[in-house]
Amino acid sequence: MTRDGLGRLLAWGVVAALLLPVLLVVLLGLSALLQAVGDEGGARACSRAAIGGGVAWIAALVVTVAVNAMLTLCGPGVPPAVAGHGRDPRRRRRRRSDRLVREHPGLGDAGPGDRRGAADRGPGAG
Repeated sequence: MTRDGLGRLLAWGVVAALLLPVLLVVLLGLSALLQAVGDEGGARACSRAAIGGGVAWIAALVVTVAVNAMLTLCGPGVPPAVAGHGRDPRRRRRRRSDRLVREHPGLGDAGPGDRRGAADRGPGAG
């Protein structure tokens, strides 16, 4: 199975693991309601469907854990071609800001996010 197929299976496993408990609660509530109004056959059918839903929920949890383990053991995969040849984009930003400081010395003392020079920031500033 390809990495994309495992990712799709993991997504479906997570969805099933989150939605099947809701189905179980609805089925058990409906079973109790049917039993309260005297419909024993309907209550029994809903209870059995809830047992089947519980088995499916446990299976979804097991599959989700197993697929997640397989994806983790496979490694990160092939990085996308537009990711800057595997470099961290934060490193590129840092290099760009270092170049700006070299080209414009007044920016060096401005602090993070502040592109004004020290004279523009007012009295008592750096």
